[in-house]
Amino acid sequence: MLNEVEQATIRINEIINDEAIMVQEQGENLDIITEELTKTNQNVEESNRNLDEAVALQKKTNPKYRLLIFIVALVLVVVGGVISIVTQ
Repeated sequence: MLNEVEQATIRINEIINDEAIMVQEQGENLDIITEELTKTNQNVEESNRNLDEAVALQKKTNPKYRLLIFIVALVLVVVGGVISIVTQ
């Protein structure tokens, strides 16, 4: 009977040690997950800043492109008119 109690106590001790190891590993995994979530959050924030900057640049350059297209169209009309006059 004493031997059975001793073996049961040893087995309980092994189970508790195994659980302690699992809890430690889970804690380490949670630390890794927390670090990855922090990095992901930082990347999302940086991406949002980059998108805001891209939108601002696009708004800034759109009027320039419209002006350039207008000037090119005007030049083409003038050149077409000159060619039309010269060929008559």
